[in-house]
Amino acid sequence: AVTPDGRRAVSASDDGTLELWDLESGEALRTLIEHSDWVMAVAGTPDGRRAVSASQDKTLKLWDLESGESLRTLAGHADGVLAVAVTPDGRRAVSASLDHTIKLWDLESGECLCTWPAENWVLSCAVAPGQFTIVAGDEGGTVHFLRVENVTPGPLIITAWVASGDSTPTFGCLHCRVWSEVSETDLGTERPCPNCGKTVKLNEVVIEADWRPVAAAWQGDT
Repeated sequence: AVTPDGRRAVSASDDGTLELWDLESGEALRTLIEHSDWVMAVAGTPDGRRAVSASQDKTLKLWDLESGESLRTLAGHADGVLAVAVTPDGRRAVSASLDHTIKLWDLESGECLCTWPAENWVLSCAVAPGQFTIVAGDEGGTVHFLRVENVTPGPLIITAWVASGDSTPTFGCLHCRVWSEVSETDLGTERPCPNCGKTVKLNEVVIEADWRPVAAAWQGDT
């Protein structure tokens, strides 16, 4: 990751460390040590003062680049974390993991705000500039587009399911795991889960690699 002023870079290593570099001199300024396994990815905040790292030790860490101090640990993934991205406002981070999930984190509190399940390892993630759209790619070839608004710390409120091998849009209840077919006209409407009766709002879609809609994300009345 390169800082916005283009003067410094942060690298991630399989020795469990990160290195802060001066790009003009090529000098290593400091080593960031706290992860217990490979560091897979790192992303910087827009102000250039902090960075977030993702590791095979199942955690992310928020770092102060000036002091080299680890400010907090973001814990909650059940397997290694492969990718991380920071939102344009610098307040949140998105992570992609081998545990088949995408997570949204509050960087000030360290709390997980949302979790989206996937059918495969999630290998990459990014946040679109100037808006709050998350893009993530998984091992099965699916690209997930997730739009998030007005998220505050608390219970899981949004999720996304992918109908494997089927181009029919579907939604799945996180609690009872029952699937139901939907149409594009259902987006933005509310409907009950056919199994447990929980009301969900269909407010987002997931797009497969060939751009066919294959799943819907929903927001529940938690």
